[in-house]
Amino acid sequence: MKIKHSIFRRRIKITAFIKVACITFAFSLLISIMSLMLYSCGDKYEKVIPKSTSDDLRVVMTIGDYEVPFELYYYYFMNYKNQYDGGDNSYWDDIESNATKAAELEEIRASIIESIADCAATFDLCLKYDIDPDGKSVINAVNDTVIDYIENQFGGVDEYLQNIESAYMNDSVFRYTMKYFECQTRLYHAMIENGTIPSDDETVFNYIINGGFCHAKQILILNDEGENPADNYAKAKEALNSASTGVDFDTLVAKYGEDMNMVSNPDGYYFTHGELIEEFENAAFALGVGEISGIVESHLGYHIIKRCEIDPDYVVNNFDDFKESYLVSKFKEEVSSHAKELPVTKKPLYDELTFDYLTSYKK
Repeated sequence: MKIKHSIFRRRIKITAFIKVACITFAFSLLISIMSLMLYSCGDKYEKVIPKSTSDDLRVVMTIGDYEVPFELYYYYFMNYKNQYDGGDNSYWDDIESNATKAAELEEIRASIIESIADCAATFDLCLKYDIDPDGKSVINAVNDTVIDYIENQFGGVDEYLQNIESAYMNDSVFRYTMKYFECQTRLYHAMIENGTIPSDDETVFNYIINGGFCHAKQILILNDEGENPADNYAKAKEALNSASTGVDFDTLVAKYGEDMNMVSNPDGYYFTHGELIEEFENAAFALGVGEISGIVESHLGYHIIKRCEIDPDYVVNNFDDFKESYLVSKFKEEVSSHAKELPVTKKPLYDELTFDYLTSYKK
């Protein structure tokens, strides 16, 4: 069964047991094999925790000057895949004859590259802000985090290894994700402190009110596994026809809508760029206030969107949440812009990493 009932953009969760305060989006990349190996040592558990194997360290691609090892690519692939199939590989049994699932597999591969490129950009940008991703300060913070998980969160090395392996990680990848979070957090604050990201309240408020944020409601008709998309499209068309004749949009949301977030939050969504799925977000921002979209298709199904006014009082009453969304969005824009400048070079191994190879691989 496909896990797909949210219009928020897909994020890889490291695993439910890891509760790390960090900015949410992509994870990590190896600066080099040698720098990764540093993260497998330097604390009192280095002699009892297995090191990465030669298979783990095979280079899949380079992004800029950064080498991406198999162990990291595998981690990303399995976690992104599970967001589509819920961990059930049989979902993909008909992939050779099912164009939709073949396209989804390509989406996974593209998402991996995009995520790792963002991480490569984060490490590059850190250097411009006098943050050394391989410096003692970051390394010590990572080692302290790992020791805390071993001793306090899990209760031992064996339990630590079992838990990270359940998320398709080994010790090196886990340490590297912790390094990424540490660098990301430091870079985020550095960009705010030096003014790269304007953060005064007046600037933020004006950005929100003057088009930087959108307020929208939707009627969502889901395309669940086993359903006929044509039937769902007909249902969406019926809802759109009713909206076009002036039937109250909230009434139509209650009658046709399958977005549970709209049930719990009938005022709809307030969001800025990069928070919701691209098809929904682009369509909503393209509307004028009070306008209703046509039928917008996404991997979820069919959306009918109404753009609503931004309520200044609502913004004032929830300003801290709005400001945080603004700051994170601007930070992501800075990182993503740099990531797009990094060339991607796939190694021969990349083409060998078929779906069957990756899903049957035993670490």
